[in-house]
Amino acid sequence: MEMLDIVDENGVPTGETVERVKAHTLGIRHRTAHVWLARKKEGKIQLLLQKRSMEKDSHPGCYDISSAGHIPAGDDYRGSAVRELREELGVQAAEKDLIPCGLRRFSYQAEFHGRPFWDNQVSRVYLLPFDREEKDFHIQKEELESVRWMDMEQCIESVENGAIPNCIQMEELLMVKKKALEIFRGGKSMNIAIVTGASSGLGAGYVRELDQGKLIKEKLDEIWVIARREDRLCALGKEVQTPLRILPLDLRKNESLGILQALLSSLHPDVRLLINAAGYGKIGSWKDISLEDASGMIDLNCRAAVCMTQTVLPFMKKGARIMEICSTAAFQPFPYLGIYSASKSFLLHYSRALGRELKKSGISVTAVCPYWVKDTGFIPTARKETTGGNTIRSFPLASVTDRVVCWSMIDAALRRPVSTPGLVCSAHRLMSVLPDGLKMDLWELIRRI
Repeated sequence: MEMLDIVDENGVPTGETVERVKAHTLGIRHRTAHVWLARKKEGKIQLLLQKRSMEKDSHPGCYDISSAGHIPAGDDYRGSAVRELREELGVQAAEKDLIPCGLRRFSYQAEFHGRPFWDNQVSRVYLLPFDREEKDFHIQKEELESVRWMDMEQCIESVENGAIPNCIQMEELLMVKKKALEIFRGGKSMNIAIVTGASSGLGAGYVRELDQGKLIKEKLDEIWVIARREDRLCALGKEVQTPLRILPLDLRKNESLGILQALLSSLHPDVRLLINAAGYGKIGSWKDISLEDASGMIDLNCRAAVCMTQTVLPFMKKGARIMEICSTAAFQPFPYLGIYSASKSFLLHYSRALGRELKKSGISVTAVCPYWVKDTGFIPTARKETTGGNTIRSFPLASVTDRVVCWSMIDAALRRPVSTPGLVCSAHRLMSVLPDGLKMDLWELIRRI
C-alpha cells in the first residue's frame, strides 16, 4: 500500500496521509515530481518523452514527461525525483543536478479501464540536461513501453495539435521551454524569418537567399514558409539547408492567421525578418474581372499583408526588418490593371507610414516595388480565366526573380524605405511626380506595344 502526504496548495504536508488509490478516487491533493531530460542535438533542443505502459492506471499508451512519480509520505521532491529517474530510466543523477522550472497545481477527472480517476496534484518541475541515445536507456517495462527524443518545438506543436497521444500539459511544457532556452541558448529565443507566398516566384527566391545568408546577415534557426501549396513548400525544403517550418495556409482565411498567432504565442520566437510576398493580380477591364477575383486581390494584397504584419510585429525586436512586396504599379493608376495597382498603392502607403511609426523601435520597413517579373507565375495567372487578358499585349524589359531578390535584399539590408529593384521601376518612381492623367496616357500607348 503506497501512502502519500496530503498537502496544501503550496505542496506543504498537512500532517495527514492518504492511500494512493483513495487519493485518486476522491481527488485528495498530493505531491508529484516531474523531471524533463533535455539535450542539444544538431543545433536543436530535444526533450525525452516516455510512452506510458498500457497497464498504467491513467493515460495508458500516452506520451508523457521523461520521468514522473508520486512522492511517498515523508519523502521530499528531489529525493523522489532522482529515485524515479533511476528506477524508470536507469539514469543516475544527483539531487543538485536537477534544475527547478517551477511549481504547478492542477486537477482533472477522467475514466480509465472503466474506473473513475480524479487527480489533484501539486508538482515540482525540474529540467535535467542529459544526453543518451534512446536504445541505451534501461527502462522499467512495468511503467513505460519506450522512450523517444523529440525536437522541443516539434513537441510543443504536436502536443498543441494532438498529433501524438499524450497527457502532457501545455503550461508545463512552456515552463520547461523557458528554462531550456536559458540553459542551452543563454536565454535567447529561436531566431526565425517568415516568408509568405513562399511556394514559388519571389517568395521562394527570398527563401533561397535567406538560406545562403549572403545579403542579410542573420543567423536563422528556422524559416517559416507560408503558402497554400504544401507540396511545393516541401520541395523547397529539400533545396535549402536552413530548417523550414511548413505552414500550408490560405491567408485570405481568418482561421489561418489564428493558427499563426497561436504558433507564435506558444513558441515565442524572435522574428528577424518578415517578407510579405503573397499576392496576385488580374488583367482586364472592370467587366472582365470576376467579383471573386476583385475581392480576392484586395483580401490577399491588402488585408492579409496588414494582418500578417500586425500579427508578427509583437514578436519582432530592435534590428528586425519587414519587406512588403508591392509593385511599380503602386506609383500610378493603371487602367486594365486597376484593382491590382490600387491594392499595391495601398500597401506602399501603409509600408511608408508603418516604417515611420517603427523608426524609434529600430525595426525597418522596406516597400519593394518591382517591374514585371517574367520568370514567375504572376503574368500567366494575371491573364488566366479573364477575357481581358490581352489588353496588355507584351511586357518589354521584364526583370527576373534573382535580380529582383538580390537588389531588394540589399535595399532591405540598408534599411531603405522603398526599393525599386531595376532600371524601369526606378525611372517609373521618378515619373510619379507627373500628373496621373499624363501617366495614364503614356500607359495607353505602352500596353498596346
